[in-house]
Amino acid sequence: MPVDIDGGGALGISNAFMAHSGASGGGSIFLKQTISELLADDPYEFSANLASVPILSNAAGGTVRVWLDGSLITEYDFGSIGMGQPEYAFLSQEFNPTVTDSYLLSIEFSRQFQASIYSPTMFIDNIQLISKAAAIPVPGALILGSIGVIVVGFVRRKWSE
Repeated sequence: MPVDIDGGGALGISNAFMAHSGASGGGSIFLKQTISELLADDPYEFSANLASVPILSNAAGGTVRVWLDGSLITEYDFGSIGMGQPEYAFLSQEFNPTVTDSYLLSIEFSRQFQASIYSPTMFIDNIQLISKAAAIPVPGALILGSIGVIVVGFVRRKWSE
């Protein structure tokens, strides 16, 4: 089924991850990735585009939860969605790791009802984890830059004499 995950533009085939989950026979589906070296107390932003597409009938669209080492960062519950009407959402949440370390990022897809061939399919795409820390100039670079300006000025003055 063609799904345009971000909801804009022409409908086309997406390379989005899709999950068909339900309470029976496995429950939640997880995407997991270890993220190396998140810095303590630096702000990071997680964001992603979501969609839930019902197949034949009205249904519970499911819930997407984002976890970092077992702590919930954010979640989105599609609630009840109408037949043939894809629902779109955008997840975005800032967080600050407490320790500089590697972390396990987990994205969970779940529905409280039994999965069947008629259950809605959930999609996720455009996943980003971005550092929001402001760039801080290195003192050594400022000193070297200042020395370079002084040297250029001195050389120009000597050549003009």
